[in-house]
Amino acid sequence: MKSIKKDDIIIARFDDKEEIFSGLEKVVKKYNLQSAIILSGIGMMQKVKLGYFTGKGKYKGTKFAGYFEIVNFAGSLLQTKQKDFKPHIHVVLAKKNKKTVGGHLVEGTVFNTLELFLLDLKTDRIYRQINKKTDLFGLEIDE
Repeated sequence: MKSIKKDDIIIARFDDKEEIFSGLEKVVKKYNLQSAIILSGIGMMQKVKLGYFTGKGKYKGTKFAGYFEIVNFAGSLLQTKQKDFKPHIHVVLAKKNKKTVGGHLVEGTVFNTLELFLLDLKTDRIYRQINKKTDLFGLEIDE
């Protein structure tokens, strides 16, 4: 993975077989990110696990084999008040036959390349915290 930062924009390129979440954690540490938005992500993935929220802190995960073109890659990279990294990412992926799957990204490995464009929000006033109703790390905002 290689990355640069210009003003508040971070551009990262992930290479073949890189695990997406460990790469994102490296970006967070390298640039000391407290909060960031994923502006765009393009490339391909393989070895994908997508989740669907089923209630009270639980996701039903489904693994998908093969190679996928990334049609949409969106989300946020936030920390808890304890500085734990808690990304929240949704993807839409297309197979060679143009059929798509989508959901909450649980696991993913890059195939060929992944280009990510991030916006550093430079604030600790938005963060992740356990939501008592859902048991998920929800978005919190200190106004």
